[in-house]
Amino acid sequence: MLELSADSHRILLDERGRQWRSKELAQWIGHQELHGCKRVSILVGGSSGHPDELKKEVKDSWSLSQMTLQHELALVVLVEQIYRAYSILRGDPYHRE
Repeated sequence: MLELSADSHRILLDERGRQWRSKELAQWIGHQELHGCKRVSILVGGSSGHPDELKKEVKDSWSLSQMTLQHELALVVLVEQIYRAYSILRGDPYHRE
């Protein structure tokens, strides 16, 4: 994972990471784009979690839920939230609060 995510903003998915509201995530994405972030790598751990070596190299740690999610389900939730964030940034009516 370290090799594949080199030269990117690394984010670890972990149940102890930061939890976002949809509008906050949209603001974070907008800020990253505005400040020239070209590549983000979101790293999902194995059944034993993330190795310490990887934890030392990440910039952020996010949580999709305090519950443990199967990888495929976590990816669906993550993609939907990224889609929602871009919808918020565009001003689309997809997100309601």
